[in-house]
Amino acid sequence: MEDLAQFYSGKRVLVTGSHGFKGSWLVVALKHFGAEVFGFGVPNASSAQLNSAVQTAFPEVRQKEGDIRNQELFLATLEDCKPELIFHLAAEPLVSNGYAFPKTVFDINVMGLVNVLECCRHAAELRSIVNVTTDKVYVNSETELAFCETERLGGDDPYSASKACAEIVTHSYYESFFRHEGKGVATARAGNVIGAGDYSQNRLVPDMVRAIEMDQKFMVRNPEAIRPWQHVFDPLIGYLMLGMRLYDQPSVYSSAYNFGPDNKQVLPVSSILEIVQQEGIAKFEVEQVTNHLSEKKILMLDSHKAKSLLGWENSANLAGDLKNIFAGYGMIAGGLDIVSFGIKELNDKLRGK
Repeated sequence: MEDLAQFYSGKRVLVTGSHGFKGSWLVVALKHFGAEVFGFGVPNASSAQLNSAVQTAFPEVRQKEGDIRNQELFLATLEDCKPELIFHLAAEPLVSNGYAFPKTVFDINVMGLVNVLECCRHAAELRSIVNVTTDKVYVNSETELAFCETERLGGDDPYSASKACAEIVTHSYYESFFRHEGKGVATARAGNVIGAGDYSQNRLVPDMVRAIEMDQKFMVRNPEAIRPWQHVFDPLIGYLMLGMRLYDQPSVYSSAYNFGPDNKQVLPVSSILEIVQQEGIAKFEVEQVTNHLSEKKILMLDSHKAKSLLGWENSANLAGDLKNIFAGYGMIAGGLDIVSFGIKELNDKLRGK
């Protein structure tokens, strides 16, 4: 993985959604590799503590506050930082918000993306764009077969549908414009990502952490829902590898990629709870509650393409990852150096631990 440090050192990189959970950790990884990093997005209460720690650790990172739907402001940002690579993570990321605010979710995830790509057409120095979508972009008939990138796109809920639309928008902009300009463009579809610093509602690990901190029962909605669990640095390393390949060989690597774990980490929610309890990571009482939202019970990814073309591997150490994640939440709560702790996790992942 030394290629990443060699490649990103000195590169100008813009991260949209840099205030968010994955965006914050991506900034850490990029800085660790020596990149000149810029951020753009709207502050996010669910990751505010993590992002504050990142800004304290790297005060040189300029994070501009702004909505990706604001074309004038985003164009000015591109003119200011002149990025060579863009990682687009700014989005409305929750299935539950799709039900609560469907129009807003479509507006941000589809038209916000259109605005970003339209502005990128005018960025002369830009060489590669990685648009981070989700594993929920596929038509899911809930078989026990893993989705590969050629499966049909769809979405029964507004969030999933908006991200499937984002895939189509990205492909159309590449074929219509960026391909002819020699710019690399790809989408990244990651499985269920867990890591310290995410305090979003209606997500398994953050909900678990809140229940423990408040000494309450953990309310589980879908204990038998099967998901591809992975530590946040596993897909982030994949995104970085993809960005590097797009930069060097845009016509070869411009397409969609899955980033998910091997089958032994594709587990029901109940198994995650058992690991946390049995490994002595945390103790809590569980109570099942009625789920009024429609959620798919099975979701599995085939990541052979990322492995064969990019050389990416998922570290597949779920019990160890969960221990580190809960330790990281404890560090955040105690005001300790979560960024240095995260960099150690990143280096362990790079060494295959």
